[in-house]
Parts: sequence; structure tokens; C-alpha cells
Amino acid sequence: MTKSKSLDHANHNSEVCGHLYSNTIYHDWVITTAFYSSLHFILHKVFPLDIEVNKIDVTFESFETYFSFFKKKYRNKHTAITSLVETHHLNIAVDYNQLKDLCWSARYNDYNYGKEFSKQATVLLSTIEAYCS
Repeated sequence: MTKSKSLDHANHNSEVCGHLYSNTIYHDWVITTAFYSSLHFILHKVFPLDIEVNKIDVTFESFETYFSFFKKKYRNKHTAITSLVETHHLNIAVDYNQLKDLCWSARYNDYNYGKEFSKQATVLLSTIEAYCS
């Protein structure tokens, strides 16, 4: 995904999240859209990424090229993104991981969350979005 598409996707998901927060009883979807919006804001912030690989400076233009190169290092794409955040953007790592955990719990354990949890998700999203802007 290109840098501009990543930002477009982040903004789209953020708008959906805001709409759902104001207009729904399905708070698990507010949480989910907040997480995926934050994920795309982070990818927009991280890439292109300049790092050293085997003592050679390498630029990864997108997450797709980065993950393709390092796919044996990570269990999945979410693990890779978490590692990127924790390595390159520690200031938002706690917020990102908290939102990711909340999302995964809402998606895979118990979808029945109240508005207080969707409020928490939107606050975390706002913090991540502000950092990435």
C-alpha cells in the first residue's frame, strides 16, 4: 500500500469509527475500526523505513516490502507491526498495544462491550493519530 493510500485508509476508518461511536450499539465495531485506523496511521508514519540490514543501509518503501523481506522473522503481520512500533515509535507503543489487545478481545473473546470501552478506544486512536500526524 502506498503512503497516501495508507493515510486515506486510516482517515476512512477513523471517520467510520467516529460515525459508529455516535450512532451504534455495536461498540465492538467502534473498537475494531479504531484499531485498524491506528494501524494505518502507524504504517503511514513508519514508511518509508531506513534501516541497516547485514551492515547495508536499506530503504523499505512500504510495509508489504518490509514484511516480504522479514516474513520468516515474524509469526504474522500484526507481530511485525507491533515490533516496528516498539522499535521505532516507543512513545505510542503502550497505546497501540492496549488498543490492539482491546480489539482482539472484542473480536475473538467477547463482542459485548459497553460504550466506555469504545470511548477508551477512540481516545487511544486520537493519541496515535496525533502522534502520527
